Amino acid sequence: PASSMTRLPKKSYVEWIWDHAAGRIVIEEAGGNQVDTNGNLVDYGRGAKMDKNVDGLLVSSGGIFSKALLDAYTEQESERN
Repeated sequence: PASSMTRLPKKSYVEWIWDHAAGRIVIEEAGGNQVDTNGNLVDYGRGAKMDKNVDGLLVSSGGIFSKALLDAYTEQESERN
């Protein structure tokens, strides 16, 4: 099984938030977590689209993998900019 997954669409695209709700339930029930690229849980009550300041989703099996995935994404983005 995978220990991580990313969903990083083009910067100009804003995700439809509900496309990821069912996945979050499955992931959390399996002990993993799903956060946005800022490291925050996705707020499914905010409307149809994800926050425009979020570049995508980071999904992991939890534990150390969650922090490692977020750190790797943050480092890669800082080197890109």
